[in-house]
Amino acid sequence: MIRRSAAIVANLAQQLEARSSSVMLVNLPNSSRSLIAAKDIEAGSVIHRDEQPMLCSPSPAAIDITCASCLRPVPPLSVAVPGNNKAVGESNRQHRFCSIDCEQTALDTWLQIDLLCDFSALQTACKDNAEKFPLMAARLACMALQQHQDENEIISKSTENLVSSSKKVMRGDPLKDLSSLCYAKIPQAPDDWSNMHAMLLQGLSTSGLSTSKFDLEWYCWVLSRLHLNVFRVDTVPPLDIQADPAALFKAAAAVVSGGGAPQGSAVYLLGSMFNHSCEPNVDVTFPNNNAEIAFVAATDIAKNTELCISYIDAGGGRAARQEQLRYAYGFLCNCPKCIEEKAM
Repeated sequence: MIRRSAAIVANLAQQLEARSSSVMLVNLPNSSRSLIAAKDIEAGSVIHRDEQPMLCSPSPAAIDITCASCLRPVPPLSVAVPGNNKAVGESNRQHRFCSIDCEQTALDTWLQIDLLCDFSALQTACKDNAEKFPLMAARLACMALQQHQDENEIISKSTENLVSSSKKVMRGDPLKDLSSLCYAKIPQAPDDWSNMHAMLLQGLSTSGLSTSKFDLEWYCWVLSRLHLNVFRVDTVPPLDIQADPAALFKAAAAVVSGGGAPQGSAVYLLGSMFNHSCEPNVDVTFPNNNAEIAFVAATDIAKNTELCISYIDAGGGRAARQEQLRYAYGFLCNCPKCIEEKAM
């Protein structure tokens, strides 16, 4: 069962009014909160841009080649390049950053606590089992601990201060806004969730700080929201000009075909409001080659039309799409494409 709180509506409506004349947040039958076109929109028009994630994390397999703050690809440590390209932490749990600004953003929000922890076992388990959400939960826990430790605003900035510090970029506060996102009601924690949670607690314990609030109930609360709201962030890795031409061709082909591994995962405040269609009228893009997201009209869109993205690869047949949506998101799609194919 999917639920969504109404607490986010006022905040989102205010931000949308200030930033975009193309989008309205409304109630539509059978779909809870939805985004609709506030005016006619031409194909190729940017509907919403410059939204930064309120929570993100590199893919377990890409930790050493991804900026831990913005998910921009960085060259492997073995490749000498100008610029920051900096690693922070010990070899088994280091973080890479593409710039000093990204490193400072991390220090201001979660990195100071993270460096006190040892999530190496959790990272290994996530990499071996192709899991991504436990590492995002670990980052959220570090954010909460760092904000709690910063009662006098001496050690770091709170995430609330970070959110209000930028007028240009839209960003939610995960310590507040995550509770307002849709979620799946989980009656009992699956065994793999319990195992990953135990490793998360083990990693947090090395910080010497109290972790009592991060119990299994909290972990399920977080993962039930991440499962339904996370976006896969696909970016283009930097090419090593000294690499073998065949390797360069293979890497380029993977990017074009979508077959490359994603750089990471992210949750967005406005992005979570887009509903699904197997024939979406909105494309998801990452124009700055990092986790900053933009939404572009895929077709001409008439005023008052619902704006939809695709949660999955919509190129497969109806049965395959329905099974993927049921398994990953807990619903069966009744978009025009699915209805038409069902009638055939």
